[in-house]
Amino acid sequence: MSSTVPNAHPPSIPDSVPRWKGRPVPWVAQWTGEVPRKPRPQVRYELAPGGGTRLAYQDATEADWWAPTDNHEAVLWRRTGTGRQGEPQYAMLNTIRQRQAMTELLCQVCGRSAATAGGTAWLMHSIEWQILTGGRSGSDPFWAQAVTGPDGVTPATTNPPTCASCWRTAARMCPSLRKHGAVALVVGAARPVAVTGDVFPAGAGVPVPRRVDFGDDDANRTIARLLVVELDDVQVLPNLSALPVEPRTSTS
Repeated sequence: MSSTVPNAHPPSIPDSVPRWKGRPVPWVAQWTGEVPRKPRPQVRYELAPGGGTRLAYQDATEADWWAPTDNHEAVLWRRTGTGRQGEPQYAMLNTIRQRQAMTELLCQVCGRSAATAGGTAWLMHSIEWQILTGGRSGSDPFWAQAVTGPDGVTPATTNPPTCASCWRTAARMCPSLRKHGAVALVVGAARPVAVTGDVFPAGAGVPVPRRVDFGDDDANRTIARLLVVELDDVQVLPNLSALPVEPRTSTS
């Protein structure tokens, strides 16, 4: 039987992309009214369900913690609104929408499915891709990551997918992509493995931003901002036009 790419749309800016003063804003972008005004949240330590202690907000609810599966210990997440109030912060990712885009494999531009023939469509900033593949060094804890294992380097990123229909739109909307270029990918699988966030000291002190893997001892002292996924079965395409947006077909 035949199937089509979910929510495929023409290669133009769809109605699902929000706008501000007539200018399109990526679906996953953060807005100024969505983040707390206080620079530091009021936190405390409490008993963790599995033993030991964990970081908690002073007025904590169970909705503050999240993990990708029941096999992962839940991590405290940054409280973030989703109402798109205020002004867009194009270079920042909304915590909730970024996590949703990563787990449901949604396009960061239009918010629709990024599924395509062979996996998930991804658009990577060329500098990030160089860092991920070892061709360039980087130190930003909220951007590119890579894990070296027995099978070589596995790219890991906080950058959500971009559906093939939005590749050219993203390249036009983002000044950095226009300047440095992008790498078009098809990803076979994306596995949540870590978060980037603020790690608090055991006692009083200033939190340190960095990556923390699920299951790490520091996970109970972290306020997560972004979800990190490892990318498996990555196919690099020669250009942004290499992947057709037409429906894919399969037989069963």
